[in-house]
Amino acid sequence: MNDTKKFSDAYAGVVLAAGYGTRLQPITKKIPKPLLPFVGVPLLYLNIYRLYRLGLGKVIINGHYLWQQVKESMDSCPIPMEKRFSLEEHLLGTGGAYGPMDHLREGKSLISINGDVISDFTLSNLIKKHEQNKAHASMALLPHTHAGEIHIWCEKSGLVVGIGKEQPTAEAVPYGFACAQILSDRFLCNIEKNKPESLIYYYRKALAKGEIIVGHVEPCFWFDLGTPESYWEAHKRFLDDISVNLGELHEDRIGVFSFSRNYLRAEYQFIPKPKKGAHPSRVLGPSLLSLNITAHSKARLGPYLVATGEAAVDADAMVQESVVSGKCRVPSGQKLKNFLLFDEHSLALKISS
Repeated sequence: MNDTKKFSDAYAGVVLAAGYGTRLQPITKKIPKPLLPFVGVPLLYLNIYRLYRLGLGKVIINGHYLWQQVKESMDSCPIPMEKRFSLEEHLLGTGGAYGPMDHLREGKSLISINGDVISDFTLSNLIKKHEQNKAHASMALLPHTHAGEIHIWCEKSGLVVGIGKEQPTAEAVPYGFACAQILSDRFLCNIEKNKPESLIYYYRKALAKGEIIVGHVEPCFWFDLGTPESYWEAHKRFLDDISVNLGELHEDRIGVFSFSRNYLRAEYQFIPKPKKGAHPSRVLGPSLLSLNITAHSKARLGPYLVATGEAAVDADAMVQESVVSGKCRVPSGQKLKNFLLFDEHSLALKISS
């Protein structure tokens, strides 16, 4: 049996999509955070696609804030998977969210990813390590910790030995949580129905009982897109990466370009950094432009511009170091730098110089 078939039989996917996205307001007052685009593709679709490419046949998406939009987007998602929606009338937290999913997963273990994260973490390697250790649960980890976030402590064996600020053993090393995990059926059966709770609570209970929790550490492209600044920084890093190796890394790992071609029928033009001594141009790289955008011949674009959807830039307008998406228009004479612009919503970025 190949890995793809085995994964499909044993696991279902989860994309957590219930949060409010308050740090991205006013944009998220009308658009739920999981539906915000990354390089023109809704985050929800990219994360479903990520699970689909593992070979999973089913994905469960939870929702609470603006849940109708999340469900409608799920229902219209062109990726050929069985998609089930788990409505939370009241937010249940990162742990309680799995209680209502019990009947939807039908006894399968869950591979769960946060809906506001973009990453190319190798989930297949996490699965293999989970199965090799017959783990109760497994956590995707980053080599660095997150400022202000709780630490995941592992020993050289690769087993998680603690979660918190305090070092649990002399050999334990702190890592950051990559917001992806595998929860076994046995782990999930311990989650109480309709009780708001953090998943950390259930992890700590499992560790106290001596259950095997695996941590798999991997350096990768990883961003939590919960703030305007991190949302922009992810796009900037994406542009820098494809400047070095156009499309190859992200074609295989994040899937932006392959998804756009296969399901959105969208193509992009990449403008590289100008070479030294090159003549001035109205379009400066690195920038990534959808072939569907319209820009006046007297508009100035870039550097570090991601413009997707059916955006329009009028004469004598300038847009640089920004993300422009949807059907928005930059009117004549306007100069935008460090902005997120989605349809009629805009948000200035607090970028330190």
